[in-house]
Amino acid sequence: MNIFRLVGDMTHLASVLVLLLKIHTIKSCA
Repeated sequence: MNIFRLVGDMTHLASVLVLLLKIHTIKSCA
């Protein structure tokens, strides 16, 4: 188990979730 790869995957997933959340909030506000 590579801890660095695990952390990288977690940060990648987090950034994707934040991006989707931003798009959703912008659409709902518009």
